[in-house]
Amino acid sequence: MPIKRIKLSVRDLMLTVAVLAIPLSWAADKTSQRRDRCLDLADRHARLGAEYRRNSGGLESMLHAADWHSYMSRCFEEAADRPWEPIPKSMPLPPKRWSPPSPAATDAGATAVIKRSS
Repeated sequence: MPIKRIKLSVRDLMLTVAVLAIPLSWAADKTSQRRDRCLDLADRHARLGAEYRRNSGGLESMLHAADWHSYMSRCFEEAADRPWEPIPKSMPLPPKRWSPPSPAATDAGATAVIKRSS
């Protein structure tokens, strides 16, 4: 059985490219907006973490909150570069029994799963 050859004119090819460009540009715009949002949240958490650390006066709960905001900042920076993953929820305070990840885990780029404790 012979394979039919599709004959496309230059006009047909230009029309195909134009039709495909519309959804691709929409997807690229959404990805760019998502990245900007993640980087904005990362910056906000980084500033909050620095503020908590600066005003802590050695108070353990303030340092704990500063670690939390540093952790959330890293999570949002990672999410900005991974559009296929969901955006983490921005929580102002750490969940109960949250502890900062070990430095080895954060250096490897691993993101721990944040679970709300009930």
